[in-house]
Amino acid sequence: MAKQKYAEELKTMTTLARQAGKISLKGFGKSKEHAKAAKDVATDADIAIQKLLKEKLSKAHPEYGFLGEEGQTGGEFVDFDDLYWVVDPIDGTLNYSAGLPHYAVSIGLVDDGNPVAGAVYDPTRDELYSAEKGCGATLNGQKISATKRKLSDSLVEYGLGADMEQAREIWTMLEEIIPRARRVRNFGVNVLGCTYVAAGRTAAYIHHHVKPWDLAASMLIATESGAKASDFDGNIKNIFAQTIVCASNKHYDEIMDIVTNARK
Repeated sequence: MAKQKYAEELKTMTTLARQAGKISLKGFGKSKEHAKAAKDVATDADIAIQKLLKEKLSKAHPEYGFLGEEGQTGGEFVDFDDLYWVVDPIDGTLNYSAGLPHYAVSIGLVDDGNPVAGAVYDPTRDELYSAEKGCGATLNGQKISATKRKLSDSLVEYGLGADMEQAREIWTMLEEIIPRARRVRNFGVNVLGCTYVAAGRTAAYIHHHVKPWDLAASMLIATESGAKASDFDGNIKNIFAQTIVCASNKHYDEIMDIVTNARK
Protein backbone atom coordinates (compact mmCIF):
# COMPACT_ATOMS: atom_id res chain seq x y z
CA MET A 1 0.00 0.00 0.00
CA ALA A 2 1.40 3.36 -1.06
CA LYS A 3 1.96 6.20 1.36
CA GLN A 4 -0.73 8.87 1.18
CA LYS A 5 0.34 11.84 -0.91
CA TYR A 6 -2.97 13.68 -1.07
CA ALA A 7 -4.35 13.09 2.43
CA GLU A 8 -5.04 16.77 3.03
CA GLU A 9 -6.81 17.18 -0.32
CA LEU A 10 -8.87 14.03 0.24
CA LYS A 11 -10.00 15.29 3.65
CA THR A 12 -11.09 18.56 2.01
CA MET A 13 -12.93 16.65 -0.71
CA THR A 14 -14.83 14.37 1.65
CA THR A 15 -15.80 17.27 3.92
CA LEU A 16 -17.07 19.35 1.01
CA ALA A 17 -18.87 16.41 -0.61
CA ARG A 18 -20.86 15.90 2.59
CA GLN A 19 -21.54 19.63 2.83
CA ALA A 20 -22.73 19.75 -0.77
CA GLY A 21 -24.91 16.70 -0.22
CA LYS A 22 -26.59 18.32 2.77
CA ILE A 23 -27.35 21.40 0.65
CA SER A 24 -28.77 19.24 -2.14
CA LEU A 25 -31.32 17.67 0.19
CA LYS A 26 -32.95 21.06 0.76
CA GLY A 27 -33.88 21.31 -2.91
CA PHE A 28 -34.56 17.63 -3.53
CA GLY A 29 -37.44 17.23 -5.97
CA LYS A 30 -38.23 20.96 -6.05
CA SER A 31 -35.17 22.86 -7.31
CA LYS A 32 -35.90 24.99 -10.38
CA GLU A 33 -34.86 23.41 -13.70
CA HIS A 34 -32.86 25.04 -16.50
CA ALA A 35 -32.71 23.41 -19.95
CA LYS A 36 -29.30 22.16 -21.13
CA ALA A 37 -28.90 19.68 -23.97
CA ALA A 38 -31.78 17.69 -25.45
CA LYS A 39 -33.70 15.94 -22.67
CA ASP A 40 -31.23 17.19 -20.04
CA VAL A 41 -31.46 19.85 -17.36
CA ALA A 42 -29.51 21.57 -14.64
CA THR A 43 -31.21 22.78 -11.48
CA ASP A 44 -30.59 25.76 -9.25
CA ALA A 45 -29.06 23.28 -6.82
CA ASP A 46 -26.53 22.02 -9.42
CA ILE A 47 -25.42 25.57 -10.12
CA ALA A 48 -25.27 26.69 -6.48
CA ILE A 49 -23.36 23.59 -5.35
CA GLN A 50 -20.80 23.86 -8.13
CA LYS A 51 -20.25 27.54 -7.28
CA LEU A 52 -19.73 26.63 -3.62
CA LEU A 53 -17.34 23.79 -4.42
CA LYS A 54 -15.32 25.90 -6.84
CA GLU A 55 -14.95 28.68 -4.27
CA LYS A 56 -13.94 26.39 -1.41
CA LEU A 57 -11.67 24.10 -3.41
CA SER A 58 -9.95 27.06 -5.03
CA LYS A 59 -9.46 28.69 -1.65
CA ALA A 60 -7.95 25.50 -0.22
CA HIS A 61 -5.61 25.04 -3.22
CA PRO A 62 -5.51 28.11 -5.49
CA GLU A 63 -2.71 26.48 -7.48
CA TYR A 64 -5.06 23.77 -8.81
CA GLY A 65 -7.29 24.17 -11.86
CA PHE A 66 -11.01 23.48 -11.90
CA LEU A 67 -13.41 21.69 -14.26
CA GLY A 68 -17.11 21.40 -13.43
CA GLU A 69 -20.07 20.05 -15.35
CA GLU A 70 -22.26 23.13 -15.14
CA GLY A 71 -21.59 26.14 -17.33
CA GLN A 72 -18.36 25.12 -19.02
CA THR A 73 -17.12 22.65 -21.59
CA GLY A 74 -14.05 20.57 -22.38
CA GLY A 75 -10.90 22.02 -20.95
CA GLU A 76 -12.02 25.59 -20.37
CA PHE A 77 -9.96 27.33 -17.65
CA VAL A 78 -7.87 24.21 -17.08
CA ASP A 79 -4.22 23.42 -17.76
CA PHE A 80 -4.46 19.65 -18.19
CA ASP A 81 -0.75 19.17 -17.50
CA ASP A 82 -1.27 20.16 -13.87
CA LEU A 83 -3.39 19.09 -10.93
CA TYR A 84 -7.02 20.15 -11.12
CA TRP A 85 -10.36 19.46 -9.48
CA VAL A 86 -13.14 17.84 -11.51
CA VAL A 87 -16.62 18.25 -10.05
CA ASP A 88 -20.10 16.95 -10.74
CA PRO A 89 -22.28 18.86 -8.27
CA ILE A 90 -25.21 16.49 -8.76
CA ASP A 91 -24.80 13.39 -10.89
CA GLY A 92 -28.25 12.05 -11.61
CA THR A 93 -29.93 15.46 -11.94
CA LEU A 94 -32.96 14.00 -13.72
CA ASN A 95 -33.52 11.64 -10.78
CA TYR A 96 -32.93 14.49 -8.33
CA SER A 97 -35.34 16.83 -10.07
CA ALA A 98 -38.03 14.14 -10.27
CA GLY A 99 -37.75 13.36 -6.57
CA LEU A 100 -36.10 9.97 -7.10
CA PRO A 101 -33.65 9.42 -4.21
CA HIS A 102 -30.73 8.26 -6.33
CA TYR A 103 -28.05 10.84 -7.12
CA ALA A 104 -24.61 11.82 -5.86
CA VAL A 105 -22.00 14.55 -5.48
CA SER A 106 -18.61 13.80 -7.05
CA ILE A 107 -15.23 15.51 -6.53
CA GLY A 108 -12.06 14.23 -8.18
CA LEU A 109 -8.47 15.42 -8.11
CA VAL A 110 -6.77 14.75 -11.43
CA ASP A 111 -3.17 14.96 -12.63
CA ASP A 112 -2.75 15.26 -16.41
CA GLY A 113 -6.04 13.44 -17.00
CA ASN A 114 -5.39 10.69 -14.44
CA PRO A 115 -7.33 10.58 -11.16
CA VAL A 116 -5.21 10.66 -8.00
CA ALA A 117 -7.94 11.12 -5.36
CA GLY A 118 -11.70 11.12 -5.33
CA ALA A 119 -14.84 11.34 -3.21
CA VAL A 120 -18.42 10.43 -4.11
CA TYR A 121 -21.24 11.14 -1.67
CA ASP A 122 -24.79 9.76 -1.83
CA PRO A 123 -26.79 12.09 0.44
CA THR A 124 -30.00 10.07 0.57
CA ARG A 125 -28.14 7.04 1.96
CA ASP A 126 -25.39 8.94 3.78
CA GLU A 127 -22.77 6.91 1.92
CA LEU A 128 -19.35 8.42 1.31
CA TYR A 129 -16.98 6.62 -1.07
CA SER A 130 -13.36 7.76 -1.27
CA ALA A 131 -10.00 6.69 -2.60
CA GLU A 132 -6.45 7.83 -3.19
CA LYS A 133 -4.28 6.28 -5.87
CA GLY A 134 -2.38 3.31 -4.48
CA CYS A 135 -4.14 3.45 -1.09
CA GLY A 136 -7.33 1.45 -1.62
CA ALA A 137 -10.98 2.53 -1.50
CA THR A 138 -13.41 3.01 1.37
CA LEU A 139 -17.13 3.39 2.02
CA ASN A 140 -17.85 5.41 5.16
CA GLY A 141 -14.29 4.71 6.30
CA GLN A 142 -14.46 0.94 5.80
CA LYS A 143 -12.36 -0.83 3.18
CA ILE A 144 -14.31 -2.06 0.15
CA SER A 145 -13.50 -4.52 -2.61
CA ALA A 146 -15.06 -5.65 -5.87
CA THR A 147 -17.13 -8.83 -5.87
CA LYS A 148 -15.72 -12.32 -6.36
CA ARG A 149 -19.14 -13.93 -6.72
CA LYS A 150 -20.12 -15.79 -9.87
CA LEU A 151 -21.74 -13.68 -12.57
CA SER A 152 -24.87 -15.80 -12.28
CA ASP A 153 -25.14 -14.64 -8.66
CA SER A 154 -24.46 -10.98 -9.45
CA LEU A 155 -26.21 -7.87 -10.73
CA VAL A 156 -24.91 -5.94 -13.75
CA GLU A 157 -25.74 -2.28 -14.25
CA TYR A 158 -25.94 -0.40 -17.53
CA GLY A 159 -26.47 3.24 -18.47
CA LEU A 160 -28.55 4.69 -21.29
CA GLY A 161 -28.59 8.21 -22.67
CA ALA A 162 -30.96 9.80 -25.19
CA ASP A 163 -29.14 8.53 -28.30
CA MET A 164 -31.09 5.67 -29.87
CA GLU A 165 -28.14 4.26 -31.83
CA GLN A 166 -26.09 3.99 -28.65
CA ALA A 167 -29.07 2.51 -26.82
CA ARG A 168 -29.42 -0.22 -29.45
CA GLU A 169 -25.76 -1.14 -29.01
CA ILE A 170 -26.21 -1.39 -25.24
CA TRP A 171 -29.27 -3.59 -25.74
CA THR A 172 -27.23 -5.90 -27.97
CA MET A 173 -24.79 -6.28 -25.10
CA LEU A 174 -27.63 -6.92 -22.66
CA GLU A 175 -28.93 -9.75 -24.83
CA GLU A 176 -25.74 -11.60 -23.86
CA ILE A 177 -25.51 -10.36 -20.29
CA ILE A 178 -29.10 -11.05 -19.20
CA PRO A 179 -28.86 -14.86 -19.58
CA ARG A 180 -25.56 -14.92 -17.66
CA ALA A 181 -26.16 -12.47 -14.80
CA ARG A 182 -28.69 -12.70 -11.98
CA ARG A 183 -30.40 -9.49 -13.19
CA VAL A 184 -29.55 -6.18 -14.88
CA ARG A 185 -30.29 -2.73 -13.48
CA ASN A 186 -30.27 0.90 -14.71
CA PHE A 187 -30.17 3.47 -11.91
CA GLY A 188 -29.22 6.55 -13.94
CA VAL A 189 -26.18 7.78 -11.99
CA ASN A 190 -22.77 7.23 -13.60
CA VAL A 191 -20.66 7.86 -10.52
CA LEU A 192 -22.66 5.38 -8.46
CA GLY A 193 -22.48 2.88 -11.31
CA CYS A 194 -18.73 2.62 -10.77
CA THR A 195 -18.80 2.89 -6.97
CA TYR A 196 -21.36 0.09 -6.74
CA VAL A 197 -18.85 -2.10 -8.57
CA ALA A 198 -16.23 -0.94 -6.06
CA ALA A 199 -18.43 -1.92 -3.13
CA GLY A 200 -19.19 -5.35 -4.58
CA ARG A 201 -22.88 -4.56 -5.04
CA THR A 202 -22.73 -5.12 -8.79
CA ALA A 203 -20.33 -7.11 -10.92
CA ALA A 204 -20.08 -4.58 -13.75
CA TYR A 205 -21.22 -1.24 -15.13
CA ILE A 206 -21.35 -0.33 -18.82
CA HIS A 207 -22.27 2.98 -20.42
CA HIS A 208 -21.97 4.32 -23.95
CA HIS A 209 -21.63 8.01 -23.12
CA VAL A 210 -19.64 9.40 -20.19
CA LYS A 211 -17.93 12.71 -19.40
CA PRO A 212 -14.79 13.59 -17.39
CA TRP A 213 -16.82 14.48 -14.27
CA ASP A 214 -18.46 11.04 -14.41
CA LEU A 215 -15.09 9.30 -14.10
CA ALA A 216 -12.77 11.64 -12.18
CA ALA A 217 -13.62 10.17 -8.77
CA SER A 218 -15.65 7.02 -9.44
CA MET A 219 -13.20 5.31 -11.79
CA LEU A 220 -10.39 5.65 -9.23
CA ILE A 221 -12.60 4.36 -6.42
CA ALA A 222 -13.45 1.32 -8.55
CA THR A 223 -9.89 0.49 -9.59
CA GLU A 224 -8.62 0.98 -6.03
CA SER A 225 -11.19 -1.61 -4.91
CA GLY A 226 -9.71 -4.21 -7.25
CA ALA A 227 -11.98 -3.60 -10.24
CA LYS A 228 -10.85 -2.85 -13.79
CA ALA A 229 -12.00 0.03 -15.98
CA SER A 230 -11.55 0.80 -19.67
CA ASP A 231 -13.36 2.20 -22.66
CA PHE A 232 -15.31 -0.05 -25.04
CA ASP A 233 -12.13 -0.70 -27.04
CA GLY A 234 -10.41 -2.10 -23.95
CA ASN A 235 -8.06 0.85 -23.59
CA ILE A 236 -7.27 1.93 -20.03
CA LYS A 237 -7.77 5.61 -20.65
CA ASN A 238 -7.89 8.69 -18.47
CA ILE A 239 -11.04 10.59 -17.54
CA PHE A 240 -11.56 11.66 -21.17
CA ALA A 241 -12.72 8.21 -22.23
CA GLN A 242 -16.19 8.51 -23.75
CA THR A 243 -17.37 4.99 -22.93
CA ILE A 244 -16.90 2.88 -19.82
CA VAL A 245 -16.65 -0.78 -18.92
CA CYS A 246 -16.10 -1.07 -15.17
CA ALA A 247 -16.11 -4.58 -13.75
CA SER A 248 -14.68 -6.69 -10.98
CA ASN A 249 -11.38 -8.31 -11.84
CA LYS A 250 -13.21 -11.67 -11.85
CA HIS A 251 -15.71 -10.56 -14.52
CA TYR A 252 -13.95 -7.90 -16.57
CA ASP A 253 -12.71 -10.19 -19.37
CA GLU A 254 -16.12 -11.83 -19.83
CA ILE A 255 -17.96 -8.48 -19.90
CA MET A 256 -15.33 -7.02 -22.24
CA ASP A 257 -15.79 -9.94 -24.66
CA ILE A 258 -19.53 -9.29 -24.71
CA VAL A 259 -18.99 -5.58 -25.38
CA THR A 260 -16.52 -6.33 -28.18
CA ASN A 261 -18.76 -8.89 -29.88
CA ALA A 262 -21.78 -6.58 -29.73
CA ARG A 263 -19.90 -3.90 -31.65
CA LYS A 264 -18.72 -6.09 -34.55
